[in-house]
Amino acid sequence: MNNYQKSLELLRDSDFTVKKLVTFNGHEGRGANADIYWKKRKVATFIDEGNGGEPYVYWHKAKPQGGWGFVDEDGIEDSCKEFIASLPHYSLAERYEDDSDFAYDWDETPNAWKAKDVIDALVHVAEERREFKKTLRKVCGYKDGSIYSYKYKKTELEKELKYEGKRMSLRDCLAKSGMVCLNLLPETEAFALLRKHG
Repeated sequence: MNNYQKSLELLRDSDFTVKKLVTFNGHEGRGANADIYWKKRKVATFIDEGNGGEPYVYWHKAKPQGGWGFVDEDGIEDSCKEFIASLPHYSLAERYEDDSDFAYDWDETPNAWKAKDVIDALVHVAEERREFKKTLRKVCGYKDGSIYSYKYKKTELEKELKYEGKRMSLRDCLAKSGMVCLNLLPETEAFALLRKHG
């Protein structure tokens, strides 16, 4: 696992939370809006207009006299800054290693994470998580490096079917065929398999 992927794992398990995520099609690709929380406090608003430009990150901070105000990246909470600074430095080559759409000779110089890049990655992780949850509404299995999706809803795992001349639940049919049912795995394991083989 490269440093970019390690950082994404740390972000998935961090005190950051993405809420009110809305995605839409912009003029030049995906657009998204979201609120970003750090340790249950709203710290930023993310806006990507989907117009081909950079996304906007508006940082929030409590004012000593009460209320909230916008701050620049340097004004964010110290514990949040410390976490971002602790993320492994990564190169663009690592960032685009698995992306066949970006076949290019990328720079291998490691760079520190910037706060706005962390927020962008968090929104990407939240979108990925939402897609995986949608996928797992149906019965999904993993076998021999491939992901299989079935027409059955995950609520139908106990439905009785005929398999090799015997009646058994869909769950047992999958197990007998050597299929690992992703719907029965802990979420992090199921998502890891979907990420790797989906």
